[in-house]
Amino acid sequence: MIHLDDGRVIYMEDELPKVLTIDELKEFAQKKPYRPRNSDVFKFHTNDENGLLYTRAIRTPLTNDLVDHLLMEICIQDIDKYDWGLMTDYYDYLRIADYVCLWMTPYTWLEAEDADIFGYLIEGRVAESKYDEFRKDAVYEWVMKMITSRELFLGGHTISFPQDGKLEGGKFLKGMNLWSLLTTNPRKYIQFVFENGRHPVAKESQGLISYFDTEHCQSTIRNIADTKGPDKAARIVRALRKDWKAIVNFKLFNIDKISDQQVEDFRQLLFEGMDYYLEQWDAASSEQPASNGKPAVFEFITNQCRKEGKVEAIEAEMRAACNGTAVAMWKTIRTNEALGYLSTKDVSASKIYKALTNHFGKLPYNERNFRDARNKH
Repeated sequence: MIHLDDGRVIYMEDELPKVLTIDELKEFAQKKPYRPRNSDVFKFHTNDENGLLYTRAIRTPLTNDLVDHLLMEICIQDIDKYDWGLMTDYYDYLRIADYVCLWMTPYTWLEAEDADIFGYLIEGRVAESKYDEFRKDAVYEWVMKMITSRELFLGGHTISFPQDGKLEGGKFLKGMNLWSLLTTNPRKYIQFVFENGRHPVAKESQGLISYFDTEHCQSTIRNIADTKGPDKAARIVRALRKDWKAIVNFKLFNIDKISDQQVEDFRQLLFEGMDYYLEQWDAASSEQPASNGKPAVFEFITNQCRKEGKVEAIEAEMRAACNGTAVAMWKTIRTNEALGYLSTKDVSASKIYKALTNHFGKLPYNERNFRDARNKH
């Protein structure tokens, strides 16, 4: 162990925990005590909308703890290949926490003097699922990506379930938006799981979840306006206002877990409080289409791009990319997305393709080629 002047600590290789490799986990998964009931759990599916891979098996009765860890370790190798929206049931904070638990507690070989038979994997040596502080930096980056995706999800998607049900422990009605993504603040809960490698027990849960959190809701809607566009933020506010009466009457999204005063505070934010922003967003969204009938700017240009006066330059860059390959176009899109000038990450390839052809004209490749190219950069 080496202590640096700035307070950091560097561990020597022989001091690091001996985390089981994917091959070692696969070897265990073939043995009868650890084998899943259905071998199909190891198969990943492809979301045709965006070309990303996903599995619905993790932390379900189809698997066991070993298989859950194995699937998670596979996903860790390249997190950008997987559709975390589907895999977390559209960023359900409890599902996000499940993945954090698995990632932060990998199976690790124990030293002989620490080995105990009960509850461990045994194959000459003993492996235990234990908290690994060395994963904190990588896991934190993923957690923040999940939280950001959760908070911006409603700005780019509309999910309508075919029947009434429950998500995140709260009821929702058929066809209603997942308003809990906007009204529930789970950051403290996920932070607890990140720091402890497990879900909190009942007595530890106090104050970790904030339902109908006014500050969280206001901040999230403003963030959607900045990244997805003012028109989408305004649409969300008006849709939530429309559903408000049903939310209160049917006690949806855990509104029954807060006080009457908290309900009134949220109502005031949603109605009187949001009028100020709606006026601004409506004004910003009033851009007229060009005389040729095409949108004045590319649909996924962000407010940041507008504020920095980069719209013309970014559109010229994209127009030039339209003459190249689909892979080259994705490189251009992702470069400008990283700079904050485009917002397409959670949008289907089909929708992006249609927006490109609508604004820039016919492309030298078809929609299927464009969708397949998404995974090549």
